[in-house]
Amino acid sequence: LLTGSSLYSRDSELQGRSVMLALTSQLVATAALIELDGIARRIVLCPPDLPQEHFSYIIDTAEVDDVISDQKVVHSAAVRRLCFYPCSRNRMPLEDTRPRHLATEWILLTSGTTGRPKLVVHTLASLTAAIQPIANPDAKVVWSTFYDVRRYGGTQILLRAALSGASMDFYDTNESVSAFYTRASAEGVTQ
Repeated sequence: LLTGSSLYSRDSELQGRSVMLALTSQLVATAALIELDGIARRIVLCPPDLPQEHFSYIIDTAEVDDVISDQKVVHSAAVRRLCFYPCSRNRMPLEDTRPRHLATEWILLTSGTTGRPKLVVHTLASLTAAIQPIANPDAKVVWSTFYDVRRYGGTQILLRAALSGASMDFYDTNESVSAFYTRASAEGVTQ
């Protein structure tokens, strides 16, 4: 089961739109990403440490219609709506039967170490093409990573876990490394 589902009832509003996710929680961003794939025309994944000074450029370049955020966002006039996405305790079934008609573009950002980040367009097919099935599908696999799922490396691990039916344990940037290792051990992280 996925936590959070504020978008679940808003599919018709977001159908075919270009949506930027500027969410502070990896778990909430993942839930929103899963909810929007096949619904939105384009999803722009913003890492949590992206300076807001880049938002207008990203919004304009990616032709963003809606910004979904759990924080105050400085945005350009081109954005039609700013939706706040509170993390709720609602649950969404893992088996999602909603119709998904679009091959959603996933836009991931480069690190931007040389200035403004570059926008790299992917599809779910291009992101998952190199992922091989797990050797022992009966093994209990639990993935985790220090890579944020809103960055390319973290997205790859998230998709690898999702495609194999494995669990994913998210690193919380507010927890110490030793606390994460203790929790990961207790959660049975294997990858």
